[in-house]
Amino acid sequence: MNTGIPEAANLSWKIAAAIHGWGGDVLLDSYHDERQPIAHISKATSERHLGIRAAIYRLFEDADPDIEADTPAASSARVRLGRQIALLGNIENEGWGTEQGYRYDNSPVIPDEPGYPPAFDMLNVTPSTWPGSILPHMFLSDGTAVYDHLGKWFTLLVLEDIDTSEIESAAKAAGVPLDIVHLRDGHVRSVYQKPLVLVRPDQHVAWRGDALPSGGKLGRWRMGDVLGSSADLIEKIRGA
Repeated sequence: MNTGIPEAANLSWKIAAAIHGWGGDVLLDSYHDERQPIAHISKATSERHLGIRAAIYRLFEDADPDIEADTPAASSARVRLGRQIALLGNIENEGWGTEQGYRYDNSPVIPDEPGYPPAFDMLNVTPSTWPGSILPHMFLSDGTAVYDHLGKWFTLLVLEDIDTSEIESAAKAAGVPLDIVHLRDGHVRSVYQKPLVLVRPDQHVAWRGDALPSGGKLGRWRMGDVLGSSADLIEKIRGA
């Protein structure tokens, strides 16, 4: 289920975009490019879960056969067994990294940026808006959640006073539905790291920046895929 729900979330909006006429062939193909690496992560995590279950089984096999008895010795044996099990960890129920901390690296519809993203950790999540990440869930100072302000399709979160008319025009010209949401919250701004965060319908970050792409200064630096304008960015995220 932890894999199946994101699979559906990833694919459904891309199919809908194709049906509505603004999603390109690359967008549909990106389903495989984005989700297959996550399937490998989930498989590796499940294998670790299985190893822990096997270790717990061996501990029970080696335990005192009278461990369930109502005696001081059995009570001590249960405490000892509990400590041994606790040392194995509870990653099966606390693997937040596998469930929420993954990222769509090397996606053909997500522009990259210079630098290095937070390292993946199977157990822990580092809140980040690095492109491809799941948008960190946060509450605003008025008590509402950022997610409650997201639109149905693409949403550009604007956390500072920045003119967004260029990307609005580019999205309209391409037929890509785009909501512009202005937020003023210092804590959210610090966690989200950039004043502009473009969020996909599946709540993954499609792009972020200090300013809209202009003059070929921003782009997919590892792949040499340069974004020279807001129109280039729209074409990239819709898989044209």
